[in-house]
Amino acid sequence: MFRSVRIPLAWLDREESVVFQLGHIPAPDEDKAPHLENWARARAIVAMRPPFARTAVTDPLPPSLEARGKQFGERPDVKQAMHGLDWQLRMIDLSSVLAFQKQIMMEEIDLRVAGNSQEDLDGLFSLAFPDEKNEDLSAAMDYSARSTTFTSMNPNLNVAFQGAADVVISQLPGQPPRAMKMFGFIVSVRPSFIQAVEYHGRLFIRDGYHRCVGLIQKGIVQVPAILVQARSFQQLGCNGPGFLREEVLLGERPAFLRDFLDDTVSATVQQVVTRKVIRIRADEFTLQL
Repeated sequence: MFRSVRIPLAWLDREESVVFQLGHIPAPDEDKAPHLENWARARAIVAMRPPFARTAVTDPLPPSLEARGKQFGERPDVKQAMHGLDWQLRMIDLSSVLAFQKQIMMEEIDLRVAGNSQEDLDGLFSLAFPDEKNEDLSAAMDYSARSTTFTSMNPNLNVAFQGAADVVISQLPGQPPRAMKMFGFIVSVRPSFIQAVEYHGRLFIRDGYHRCVGLIQKGIVQVPAILVQARSFQQLGCNGPGFLREEVLLGERPAFLRDFLDDTVSATVQQVVTRKVIRIRADEFTLQL
């Protein structure tokens, strides 16, 4: 199964751009020339741009959203998600923010923002900061292997907590319950809010790419967002293979979020659909001392 994604072709590394365009690692005898030409053409267009000189500019929430903003900040899931970060709610301009993701899924992007308009700030607030909800997760439990497996199409599936608790349970039917210590993990779907992050005078989208590109495509650019003041590059939230390199992000001509919709520097490619999997397993063994 495949899905359509947009890639910032001009900002990818040379060989990486070929892999994205082909949808797989090229075979030794596979013709890469057309894909390298596409990449070189996009790079040349970006090279003609003036160097980046814009500083990060945001605005306070309008008075009509202040009460909702205060309630949002008190939500337990928000406090957990933003723990340890310096953040506040602001209005941002999507037409001027930068991007660090290497791909954006385009499926149902129109439907995601279909009911929104620039004038409906309450609707945009609800889109940016969805209400807290409990995801209905299912798990496959393999008692013989002492393992539990969770799967989801949502990439925000994660291990939210690891700890211990005192419980009173019956291990077998008919046996009286007794107090025991349980060690385990809490698996949940991490909430996704529209977030921007400021670092060295540059404003990047940190989370909510799918919604934000859909809004830009619809001509909506002024939106409420969580604004994080990053104290280090690590707090940008772009560590890993799915993100552009630091030298690219802080270079003279970084990628704007709006560039994902520009066919001269970005491209639509086909990608194999993936699922997020978490497997928790108990291993029992003996060590020699």
